Amino acid sequence: MERIYHHRCLPFIGLDDFAFRKGNTYGTLICDLQTNNPVAILPDRLPETVTSWIKKYPSIEVVSRDGFAGYRQAITEANRSILQVYDRWHFIQNARKQLDSFLATMVPSSIRWTEQPKTPMKNPPPLTRLEQRIKNRQEQKWLFI
Repeated sequence: MERIYHHRCLPFIGLDDFAFRKGNTYGTLICDLQTNNPVAILPDRLPETVTSWIKKYPSIEVVSRDGFAGYRQAITEANRSILQVYDRWHFIQNARKQLDSFLATMVPSSIRWTEQPKTPMKNPPPLTRLEQRIKNRQEQKWLFI
């Protein structure tokens, strides 16, 4: 049961799966990437179904898709000259996972912070007049508490 919303030249399309029923039945949504409108809803995400739909549109030049191997196979079988690109959402999600994995190996899981005991300087530099006034005010403030 394929629904076609309109026929026209489709140079750029996007493929993504969706759940008719979560965990059980998945379909394929095909969108025109120039208008961002849906073009077709396929009843499943089988490579054969997607391949036969793509073959009906020889004008397709670029397909944006996720990492699903079935889509990669279907596009290649339909037309090897079609450029396949990873869609932005899945690209960013995969890049974030890779970055998290990389950082997990580079950054320790916990960091211990220990302060070294302060040792007074043997000959501290003399305070300026302003620094001495500030120090005196602080000392006076703490006397009345």
